Amino acid sequence: MNRKGQTLVIFIIIFPVFLILMALIVDIGLIQLEQRKLNQVTELLLQDYYDYRMDANILELVENGFGNNQIDVSNLKVNGTDDFFQIENQTVISSVFGKLLGFQNYSISVSYQLSFDQGKKQIVKG
Repeated sequence: MNRKGQTLVIFIIIFPVFLILMALIVDIGLIQLEQRKLNQVTELLLQDYYDYRMDANILELVENGFGNNQIDVSNLKVNGTDDFFQIENQTVISSVFGKLLGFQNYSISVSYQLSFDQGKKQIVKG
């Protein structure tokens, strides 16, 4: 029996699947990196600007904090009262390799609230 070319056929079938998996792994890594960056910056801004939550320019301060970290602020929401300070943001990142599968952009959102409970700062995600 002649088996010449069988390896080539298997390679041609498996190689595109392997490329697609690798592309998804890279995109998932980039998404997680951006999500972690968004979470960390939001938490830091909550803690840094809690004392300014009632100021008229709090939105500008928070926008500058995100802008210094190259994070989009077009969907930024900031709420502050006597009891709590809340920051919500949603950003869109471009897909690098997911475009091969039709994924153009990924949306990442975050919502954090900082409040005082019995004299202690408490940060709640969600």
